[in-house]
Amino acid sequence: MERRNLFPPPLQRGKCRANAVSETEGAARSTTSASIKVTRANEARRMDFANQVREEHEKIVSAIAAGDPERARVAAGDHMLSVAARVRLADREFWRGNGGALARDLVRDFGE
Repeated sequence: MERRNLFPPPLQRGKCRANAVSETEGAARSTTSASIKVTRANEARRMDFANQVREEHEKIVSAIAAGDPERARVAAGDHMLSVAARVRLADREFWRGNGGALARDLVRDFGE
């Protein structure tokens, strides 16, 4: 089994910490943005998914507004697990079309 270096590429290359953190933050933003495009494309195809997302976001916002960071963390973690489940439930047509193209872009960009 191939071992994958889990450190971001800037740290793998031994760059100074400030530059590595800056590059890592930029890569994380880019990956997050691409991931959101995939999930939103999937959710746009199904109203039940869109409603679930709205409810999950409301739980996160409610916890933050209540000043309850632990509840917000749990709600955000639950949301991430639900996002993954919804992507797994995407139909074949989604993967053949725009969703598949977006996902391939994400995987390609993540590997760089």
